[in-house]
Amino acid sequence: MPLTPLDIRQKTFAGQLRGVNAREVTAFLELVAKEMEQLRKERGLLAEKVDEIQARVEQYQRTEDLLRDTMLTAQRTADECRANAEQEAAVIRRQAEQDAEEIRRRAGADAEALRRELDRLESERQSLLQQVRAIALSFTAMADRWQSGAGQTEDEPARED
Repeated sequence: MPLTPLDIRQKTFAGQLRGVNAREVTAFLELVAKEMEQLRKERGLLAEKVDEIQARVEQYQRTEDLLRDTMLTAQRTADECRANAEQEAAVIRRQAEQDAEEIRRRAGADAEALRRELDRLESERQSLLQQVRAIALSFTAMADRWQSGAGQTEDEPARED
């Protein structure tokens, strides 16, 4: 039995502890039902178009059958054109394959350059992180020295232990 938009709209789910939000489920089911309705409408329109095109194709096939008997001379010309077109297609195909290979090669080179740049940036990030940590340690040590010297008077020099 095919699923209908009405089936979707009427679908209920058993509740459970920590279950889903019923409003969200209902909203989603409504969205799915609307989408399904739209798709069914489009499917109907496409089916009509297919029927129309099939009717045209059948008419063209009948016309073709009638013309085939009168085209013996034209067939030779068409064969020559077909052979030429196949040769041109082969040339175009080879060129397209070469172009595609060049694009793949360039993409690979670009990807490798991006990987190297990413590695360089990661290395730079690590270096900067180490510098920040060193500065932070330096400030911590300085704060510790100041703190240990806070108990002394201004006349007494701070002792470093």
